[in-house]
Amino acid sequence: MKYFAMNDSTEISPYFSVIMVTFNAEFCIERSLNSLKNQKCKDWELRVVDGGSSDNTLELVKLSEIERCIITSKRDAGIYDAMNYGITTSNGRWLYFLNAGDELSGPDVLEGIKATIEKSGILPDVVYGDIETKRRDIRVRNNQLVNGPSDFIRKIPLCHQSVFYKRSCFDDGNLYDTRYAVCADYHHLAGLSHSNHRFVKYDGTVAVYALGGYSHKKLRLLQVERFKIVKEIFGNIGSLAFAPFFVFAYCKAILLEILEPWKNKRCAK
Repeated sequence: MKYFAMNDSTEISPYFSVIMVTFNAEFCIERSLNSLKNQKCKDWELRVVDGGSSDNTLELVKLSEIERCIITSKRDAGIYDAMNYGITTSNGRWLYFLNAGDELSGPDVLEGIKATIEKSGILPDVVYGDIETKRRDIRVRNNQLVNGPSDFIRKIPLCHQSVFYKRSCFDDGNLYDTRYAVCADYHHLAGLSHSNHRFVKYDGTVAVYALGGYSHKKLRLLQVERFKIVKEIFGNIGSLAFAPFFVFAYCKAILLEILEPWKNKRCAK
């Protein structure tokens, strides 16, 4: 395991820990790092959990000269295992996951999230905002909204790049369940909602993330995992309510997988 610390200080916990999981991300990581460096709010640390990159990923992180940054490079058992390591080794009061290649949507995001937290009468457990998805040069804003636990039966209401977690959301071993390859974040959020944790919305866009990641390449697996999660958390009644949505989403996933090579070939022309 390789470990690097750049001006690390653990005497005072930062307001935010930004956890970034990387693996051979030299082609995209700079925009993620720059979006962090440009934040007006400076009360944060960066925890880079690298899966043993063989390219220049770690060098680019070091060259960014982010003042409060810890880099760990070691083999892991998948993205959620790496995210769990970031959770258990970070110091922030609020946790946020920024994938390599994704970026905060503007310099006011952390400042706005902090203001949303502090103006809430009752301290929230989860703060979330909208996101923008990006495929090539096309950006689309996606409204994120959670009215209650039933939203997690009908759909995946939140993208994890839009979510900030109070540290206590991960207390008592309540980490990401690595049995799930693509839906452990959905499983965790659905469990928080079902156990009456308080969700508050930030009035703004949090992040821009690129489509085409691992979960978008495993759409059928994503729906199968969702079905298992709904049954686990909401029981048989929940899984029966989810069944029509599952059938539709699974058929849609098959169609998208069939069309994806054709779409990529057409876009390449």
